[in-house]
Amino acid sequence: MAYALGEFLVHAVAMEREAAERYLELADMMEAHNNLEVSRVFRDMHRYSTMHGDSIAGPSARGSCRSFARGSTAGSRRPRSATRMASTTG
Repeated sequence: MAYALGEFLVHAVAMEREAAERYLELADMMEAHNNLEVSRVFRDMHRYSTMHGDSIAGPSARGSCRSFARGSTAGSRRPRSATRMASTTG
């Protein structure tokens, strides 16, 4: 099965957004347990993951990612945040 570049890009963006969410959750948990140093590490990872996702979904890729996330059924193993991404970017 052949995939278009846009399909790979939407997977990459969805994975980065999912990772960013998880890093933020972990940072909050570490902060709640007064482990501020580790919390800062996870907040940095959240920031880097967000920046990386934004760079993947740059101006040239943004249209491909949106159109794939909205309507394509190719690739049934999309990350679970791909559906959320489609609803927030459209």
